[in-house]
Amino acid sequence: MKFYGREAELRQLSVSQRRCIVVHGDSGIGKSTLLRHVAMNAAGRQVPINVANLQRAPGAIHHALIAQLASVLEVHVQSRPAIDDTLQLLKAAALRLGAVGGKELARVVAEELLNLLKAKLGPDFGEPIGKVITEILRSEDESLRGKLENASEIGTAEVVLAFAEEVTNITQTDMRLVLDRAERLTDADRSILLDLIELLPQKVQVIVGLSTSKQSDVQFLSDMILSGAEAVAVEALPVQVIQEWLNEAGLTRPSVDILRRVTAGYPFFLEQAISLVSAGQNVEDLSPGAAFQELMRLSWNTLSPLAKTVGRKLALFRDCPPDSFIVKLLDMDQLAWSAVRDELELTHIFIRDAAESSWFHDRRRDMIWKTLMVTSDRAEAASTALNRLSSWLESERDIPSWAIASMPDLLAQPSLLQNLPQSFVKVTELSTAGLAVLLGLLELTERSENPESAFVETATLLTYVSRLAEMESDPVGALEELQTAKFVYTHSEGSQSITTTTLPDVLTYIAILGRMTTDFGRWPVPRLASQLFNQYFSPLLKGFTLANFGLGSPALATVAGETQKAAEHKASLHDTLSMPSLALTADLEGRTFYLGAIFSAEEDRNDAIARLSEAAQALGRANITLNHVLSVPTRRLRSQRFKRLLRLGKVDTLPAESYNALTDIERAGVRLSVTELARGMMNDQERGGSGLERSRGILIDVESSSSYLEVHLIGDSPRAAEINIRQAKLTPFKDPLFMFKLRGAGFVQASEQVESFHESLGSPANRQNRNPVEETVDDITKRLEKFNRLLSPVLISFDEIEDRVRESRQEVIEDLKSLAIAGYCSVEHVSSVENEELRILISPADAPWNGGYHGILLRRPGNGDAITVNVLTQSEAKVFNELEETESPRLEGWRQATYAFADDLVAELLGYKYGDVHILVQHKDN
Repeated sequence: MKFYGREAELRQLSVSQRRCIVVHGDSGIGKSTLLRHVAMNAAGRQVPINVANLQRAPGAIHHALIAQLASVLEVHVQSRPAIDDTLQLLKAAALRLGAVGGKELARVVAEELLNLLKAKLGPDFGEPIGKVITEILRSEDESLRGKLENASEIGTAEVVLAFAEEVTNITQTDMRLVLDRAERLTDADRSILLDLIELLPQKVQVIVGLSTSKQSDVQFLSDMILSGAEAVAVEALPVQVIQEWLNEAGLTRPSVDILRRVTAGYPFFLEQAISLVSAGQNVEDLSPGAAFQELMRLSWNTLSPLAKTVGRKLALFRDCPPDSFIVKLLDMDQLAWSAVRDELELTHIFIRDAAESSWFHDRRRDMIWKTLMVTSDRAEAASTALNRLSSWLESERDIPSWAIASMPDLLAQPSLLQNLPQSFVKVTELSTAGLAVLLGLLELTERSENPESAFVETATLLTYVSRLAEMESDPVGALEELQTAKFVYTHSEGSQSITTTTLPDVLTYIAILGRMTTDFGRWPVPRLASQLFNQYFSPLLKGFTLANFGLGSPALATVAGETQKAAEHKASLHDTLSMPSLALTADLEGRTFYLGAIFSAEEDRNDAIARLSEAAQALGRANITLNHVLSVPTRRLRSQRFKRLLRLGKVDTLPAESYNALTDIERAGVRLSVTELARGMMNDQERGGSGLERSRGILIDVESSSSYLEVHLIGDSPRAAEINIRQAKLTPFKDPLFMFKLRGAGFVQASEQVESFHESLGSPANRQNRNPVEETVDDITKRLEKFNRLLSPVLISFDEIEDRVRESRQEVIEDLKSLAIAGYCSVEHVSSVENEELRILISPADAPWNGGYHGILLRRPGNGDAITVNVLTQSEAKVFNELEETESPRLEGWRQATYAFADDLVAELLGYKYGDVHILVQHKDN
């Protein structure tokens, strides 16, 4: 477009000292032409560059800014020495910025910047630029690209601004970055642009072009001004400028007044009108209100039939596809397509933008698609385009943004959907909540290449999406909606439930991304868990040999178990059991996250925990909270500890009638009380290993006779309550979302989550005969035993046995006192245990036992806690056995228990399971 009469605007732009200027006006008023003139005619120390057109896609702001930086660098480097120096400075900046916690994205920003620079400079500079990229990137940075490509975040834009400041230092120039078509921005990118106005570096100025044709864009302009931007209004051209344009075109008609009336002084319309008049068309009778439409019709009618057909086929696409797709869509070769494109340019249907790309102006495309094309034209164009797009995408690795940008228009017209796949109709019918759940599911499954593994635990999904900013209502109902649409499938077996995507094809996925662009301003971020791990935790876990992580909040024992399983693929079982590890859960950027890591040395693990603790405060400021950290020991936990307490405190000898008078809900209360008592006795390792980091709750269905339903909860405090699932119209074991609907029915509190549910069989009389204390202790024991399978046996030397038994004995006495206070055993039992004398005899086994050791435990009531350990030779053991057989006075008053293995004797005394303890040093027989 020709440039006339903008001296006042140019003067205002040249003298402004504001860091951000917004050039605004109606569509067609000449903003883009003004911006191109400003960008290419830099003054003072500024570098002339091309305008960057903003896109309707997540990340539009930071991608446009990176492209501008590449243009500045292109002008700066004019020789091989200059490029070499610049590359080294960029490398140093990338490594320096990328070394800052939370700024690791800087390395990937540098990669995109250098790739754009390589494309501008040509193949001669490919090798040195590629070498620098290799030196900047780390293997884990692959996961960060998804964040750069698919999400709009202020942190990413801040990293790009940091690079802008580095580039001003490298080039020794001030920087003017020019961005056009801000009306295209998603809400997320609009918010980022408002924040950036206050963050721009001293030597960086950003000029933004904004069409204010819509009221929402007028409000955006006001917001930018309030944030500190200076506004430059672009008005209609005055008659004297129109006369200058007519004179240069050599036209004497129509008169300036008529042309001003018809075009309203808009350069966009003026150029088209003058072109039509030069071609012999009459524009004098056009009415001002319909001038644009009539001018467009006149231009359209001058096209050849082939050009009109091409225009109709391409009008679906708001953004320009590559020529490789266009020639496939049009069924013509490149030469024929180039000729048609020239014709469309000549009639101003196409215009060339700042990047020299020839495509529709937004206003002209809208006119063709909505007015010049009838419904059948649009339906045919959409059907043909989607069929070609489907086959074209088979050879493409990534889904292009130009394809996604076409979807909002397509989905907004019900008349077109009748001829498209039924899944497109379902996409339009999805609620915002359903779309948010689908976004969360796609992020959690990370678009796995193996469809069979692309699933997530339903509880993890619902917890995850309930915290997304896009989720504003009940996620369970939204998940049901997705199941009805057959976009997801949920499968449950009892309390185990998984969900996976079942999208029918890639076109449906593109349609969903189009809706996500409109509704949320972002797409699912691939490899999000990897990106979060690399950004926040990898620097703190120096020395780790393997990490297992993901989105969600499973029990720490589960995290540790899965980490060990992953390690077993890389090493023998013995090697992995000997490795120290840690497990943690955290809240990262509004998402729940878990991590398990194995270390080659215990010192490395301990150092990592120390760094995590030190960083906790700093991590909190970065919107991160560490919830639980479990330092997994290299030796097993005392799984039999609580069974031992029952036995020593004679709790398990209480008669059944002590409990059979209790109702089901009262029995549940007893179980919760015992669980809380045990949790209070546990250390952090035991709570984490048993999965009892938080309190438990039990819900019991009241309408049952021969059986009843128990729902187990995890929460902040213990709670037993009765529920009526029939009255709430819930169907366990049939509805895969049953346990998640309990919250919607009001049975589960906000701070609680459902851990599991099961049906308890047996009549009320039979249920009353069960001992709730024993049931609870059995459950805790099984939890610890399961966790212990991940860990190495405990190794104890002969010299340690006496001290270890004495230490364990004292802990048991303290625990028994707690039981006595809670009323589960008598003070007399505690006193008898406290005063009992122990004598431990260990002797070598006979040959069949392969050199192992027998164990004998002698007990008798006493007045103190005397403990002795004697290691006997085989001859001494023989003498002892002979004394035992003759009932020597030496054994008078002692109760004896004999163990085939001394390991098992020591294990029992320490609260371990048989086989958890190995005696380390052998005693030599004399």
